[in-house]
Amino acid sequence: TLYPRFHPPRRVLLNRPLVNLAARRAHAIVTVSQSAKLDIVRWYAIDPGRVHVVHEAAAPEFRPIGDLRHLEQIRRRYQLADRVILYVGTIEPRKNLSRLLEGFAARRKRGALTHQLVCVGPYGWLSRDVDAQIDRLQIADAVRFTGYVPFADLAGLYNLAEMLVFPSVYEGFGLPVIEAMACGTPVITGRVPALEEVGGPAAEQVPDLDAATLGDAMVRLAHDGPRRQALRTAGLERAQTFSWDRAARETMRAYADAVARASDPSPAPAAWLSGWR
Repeated sequence: TLYPRFHPPRRVLLNRPLVNLAARRAHAIVTVSQSAKLDIVRWYAIDPGRVHVVHEAAAPEFRPIGDLRHLEQIRRRYQLADRVILYVGTIEPRKNLSRLLEGFAARRKRGALTHQLVCVGPYGWLSRDVDAQIDRLQIADAVRFTGYVPFADLAGLYNLAEMLVFPSVYEGFGLPVIEAMACGTPVITGRVPALEEVGGPAAEQVPDLDAATLGDAMVRLAHDGPRRQALRTAGLERAQTFSWDRAARETMRAYADAVARASDPSPAPAAWLSGWR
């Protein structure tokens, strides 16, 4: 329903009626952020009391890594430069990678950034244009795509990165933000409701997600060591406020609520939905 232009038309046509039907039949909704809850309530006219927010968290693998030999192995395995700007997520329009590439290319050509941009994640819908854009911007020597990487390697990549830039236009939660923070990696995001909710003051939030704003934010953070350290400290603290143990308890409460509502035939049922990475 939201941002249909960022999804294949076939997916939109198939999912809309199915999600609408689920919204009217299920007895409870579990979603991953207050932001997503507000969207669900607004678009499907559902009683907010039926919608349960269960925040996700970083897996235990995501933490600061002090083993320099292991990190050097990761650096060699993925052919990383000394200074790395990281992007993590599917390569698709909603993630706004094209603007990130433009901002990175412009600042690199000016000499304001000497970093390598490393993009981690699988190719998704309409991702073929990315290679052509990189050729047009003449930054093929400074951009590396890793595809999918295992958790153990991903934690190492976060640790090796000087910053994570997550320019997504819309998220249900934004798991890479918490993963990066749990590793002590400074994060740049836009003022997207879910990302503001998850990152809070521990993320560097830019007012716009255009190329110029993203480029300026990367340059500022690259040249401001104290700010990066402040974000590292704040991010580690912020990540600790999200817990899978708490998520499990809250999910059990949502199931209990669904069972209670199912035994009472009077209210109209709601739905089961989830956010996405």
